Amino acid sequence: MRLLYTIESWALVALSVLHMGATFRFFNAFNSQALWFFGGGMLMLLVAALNLLNRNYGQSARGLRLVCVAANVVVTAFGIAAGYLGKASPLEWVVVMGIVVPLTLLSISPAAVQKNAA
Repeated sequence: MRLLYTIESWALVALSVLHMGATFRFFNAFNSQALWFFGGGMLMLLVAALNLLNRNYGQSARGLRLVCVAANVVVTAFGIAAGYLGKASPLEWVVVMGIVVPLTLLSISPAAVQKNAA
């Protein structure tokens, strides 16, 4: 479980870096829309960092676990809203939801943060 949690967390890091980099492809000017798009990538990066911290310290830091779970729920809801409003392709839905939904479930799972768990 811990390995899967690590893989999913780093997958969100990769997705967030890709998202932030795509800002320069999708926007010709630095405007408020470009800033919000880039900010979505920053949000994902910070949530990925929270998950990596939760994986290592969540067993002893209950507050960290609660914040991490809440952040994952927010990112999942944000992804659903952005996908719907942005008319995401089926592949985009699979990639984004394939990362954020398991990550949310893993952040809730005690086995994913136990140091002695397999």
